[in-house]
Amino acid sequence: MSADGCFDVADRVTELIDNGGNKISLHAIEGVLLTQAGIIDAAAFGAHDPEGMMKIWAAAVAQPAVDIDIVARACREAPGGGAPTLIVNLDELPRNAGGKPVREEPVTTALAQQQPV
Repeated sequence: MSADGCFDVADRVTELIDNGGNKISLHAIEGVLLTQAGIIDAAAFGAHDPEGMMKIWAAAVAQPAVDIDIVARACREAPGGGAPTLIVNLDELPRNAGGKPVREEPVTTALAQQQPV
């Protein structure tokens, strides 16, 4: 909040997810994912689970030796971040012409895998 009482949105609203009433930046989650050994690209996104609840999920391009449980724990322990309840491993992240992740496309893969971490 600025001195004159105004709020500035520091991220795209569409790139925030409501996690139990807390707004979590998808970029913050991606930042934690990218600090993990073996992960070379990552995108976090919100997706509805089979019960219709919004969940934080992520897609990662990783070397085969990545331990997803360790990655999920690092996300949970990061300040102000949220942890994905599902991380899918992709060969490549879909990106638009501007180089930004196309967050909708990994949802199909995530729904097919649905192995919560």
